[in-house]
Order: sequence, then structure tokens, then C-alpha cells
Amino acid sequence: LALLIPKRTRTTGITALISMAVGFLFTNLILKNLVARIRPYDAIDALTILVSAPRDYSFPSGHTTVSFSCAMVLFLTLPRRYGIPALVPAVLIAFSRLYVGVHYPTDVLGGMFIGIFAAAMTVYAVKRYCMQKSHNISSM
Repeated sequence: LALLIPKRTRTTGITALISMAVGFLFTNLILKNLVARIRPYDAIDALTILVSAPRDYSFPSGHTTVSFSCAMVLFLTLPRRYGIPALVPAVLIAFSRLYVGVHYPTDVLGGMFIGIFAAAMTVYAVKRYCMQKSHNISSM
């Protein structure tokens, strides 16, 4: 949200929000219901979860999807000194989903790949839209 305030980072902020929305919709509304994978704490009796039990299905990890979709937008659109550190919280969030016992490793990997894909497609679409918009203005 802080990226939406300064004009020079506003496009990156909007792109990140769009990317997170795309990842969320694809993960939480489509894939989780199609795959319908039960959570690890429901399948493994000895597993103790460290957070309140989520009510939806396990695959893919929505937290991981959204964190990687945002981090990858920052990585792809900002200077490397900002983009690379943005990936650290995404990796930590992904690991935390395993640590607290609410996801399998493949849930996290799936969420990571979906987040990266959502970011790449959103960055591509926004850049294409901005190029087309500037082309239309310059041809007037």
C-alpha cells in the first residue's frame, strides 16, 4: 500500500495489488476447490498445529501465492536493491506455513509457482497496457 502513495512507485503498487488479486482468485476460489486436498493435521494424527485450523482446503497455499506474487512484482519492477530483499519475507511466509503445520511442502511449492506466474503475467500485461497507452498519446 505504501507504494501507491509516491507517483514514481504507484504503477508498481497497482501491479502488485492486481497480481495478488489474480493469485488469490486462482488459488482460493478455483484450485483449492478443484483439488480439495485435506490439511496435514487432518491426515497426520501426531501433528500439532501452532495456529487456529484453517477451514478451507490445503492445496495450494494461499499465503505463499499472495506473498510470492507481490514479491515477484517488486523483484521484476524495482531496482535489485529493493527487489531482492522483497523475496525474503515471501520465503519466510512459505516456510512458516510448513512450520505451523497447515500445509504440505507441495502446497507451498504450488503456491510459489502460482504466485510467480501471476506476477509475471501481471507485469507483462501492465507494461503492455502502459506502452499502448503512451503510443496512443504520442500518435495524437
